[in-house]
Amino acid sequence: MSKVRDDDVTFFKLVAAISAEFALSSANDVDHVIEAALARIGRFYQSDRCYLFLFSPDLTTASNTRQRPTTYSRCELSRGL
Repeated sequence: MSKVRDDDVTFFKLVAAISAEFALSSANDVDHVIEAALARIGRFYQSDRCYLFLFSPDLTTASNTRQRPTTYSRCELSRGL
C-alpha cells in the first residue's frame, strides 16, 4: 500500500472544506462559494489562474463558466470547445 503524502492530506482537507461550504450555503451564496473555492484551489496549486468548465449534456463541448482571477479579456472566454 502506498504512503499518503502530506500534500495529499492537505488536498483532501481542502476538498472537504470546500464541499462543506457548498453543503452549508444557500442558493443565493453559491456564486460566492464558487469564486472562493476557485481562489483556494488556485492558491493550493500556486497557479495564476483557475477555471471552471461546464460540459454540455451530451459531453461534446465545454464552456468556461468561471475564471479566477475574474479580470480577463473577451478572447480568454472559452465557449463551446
